[in-house]
Amino acid sequence: METTQENTPKKNRWATIRNIFIGEFLNVEFVKRNRLLLLVVFLMLMHYVHNRYSMQRKIVEIDKLKKERLDARYEALSVSSELTVRTRQSKLEDYIGDTENGLKVPNQPPYVIKTEKK
Repeated sequence: METTQENTPKKNRWATIRNIFIGEFLNVEFVKRNRLLLLVVFLMLMHYVHNRYSMQRKIVEIDKLKKERLDARYEALSVSSELTVRTRQSKLEDYIGDTENGLKVPNQPPYVIKTEKK
């Protein structure tokens, strides 16, 4: 008789799994009694999925902004070096000498004119 009692729980377990796959478990009293718990679990699951999705979007946005910042940094560096090259004294002397405005590079150093204070 012990063998028949051991087979009965296995049959009940397989019957329960079968009921889950078929969908009969939705009509069971267990689900009716625990519908609030199932609702809370469902809401927690949805909250988890939402948080994960929003974090993935933020990570993508952060990566995009990092790339833009790096591009802007390189652009500023290239503009700065170009400005340095253009404002060197030798380049300015060449530019002034090429134009026909009558400006010349002075041969003497500048000096300060002192005046008396009244």
